[in-house]
Amino acid sequence: MRRSLQEVLCAFLDNNHILYDPYQNYSKELSFLLDIQPDWLGVLDDNILQPIIDSIPKDLPKTKRIAMGKEKIKALFKYDKTY
Repeated sequence: MRRSLQEVLCAFLDNNHILYDPYQNYSKELSFLLDIQPDWLGVLDDNILQPIIDSIPKDLPKTKRIAMGKEKIKALFKYDKTY
């Protein structure tokens, strides 16, 4: 959500020729979110996924952070026989 708002604001600033420096963490968070989400889950809601992201230690290597995020998402979203 924050990244899409940032993109709208950046487009507005670009159209009005206003210089700015975009906050890069939103892009990094979105990239991490897409890495940890299974293909069957298309959630970009900060209220659901932000606590998962915040609970993963930042000092872990990226592969371990992704693996931990995937496990937390699987525990949060249950399914019967198919995704």
